[in-house]
Amino acid sequence: MEYSGHLLLLLLLLLLFSFAVRTADSTAAAADDHWEEVPLFALNTKQYQNMGRNAVQLYSVANAGKLGGNELRFCRTLQVELQRYPSTRIALTLMAVEKTCSTSACAGFLLNAFRAVVVPLNHRYTVQSFILLEDYTPRYDVQCV
Repeated sequence: MEYSGHLLLLLLLLLLFSFAVRTADSTAAAADDHWEEVPLFALNTKQYQNMGRNAVQLYSVANAGKLGGNELRFCRTLQVELQRYPSTRIALTLMAVEKTCSTSACAGFLLNAFRAVVVPLNHRYTVQSFILLEDYTPRYDVQCV
């Protein structure tokens, strides 16, 4: 009787340990990739539009040689996502225009979608990454002036 009691206790401890490990793994995995969408409304739209405009300007200045002399021009921030763990990061899905030819008479402009990840640094926001979203389709028609 005592032997089966030890076996039962051992199985119970093993079950609890395996559950704790699975919970810790799933919590860590969820925290690494957990982005929550921030709804754009009247109070924060201007802030996120300015943040997107600054991200495009910083990227254009830093990559002037790679863009062939053409700088990107900010159009609009379409979506904002926020990640709080392990540190605060803001992902902006934005539209920007790039001139497709170098002559002044050319009217060719290319509208592209980009994802800019912005992080707070020294009371300002700086661009951590800026990537082209090649297959992105906006939810509504985006007009840039």
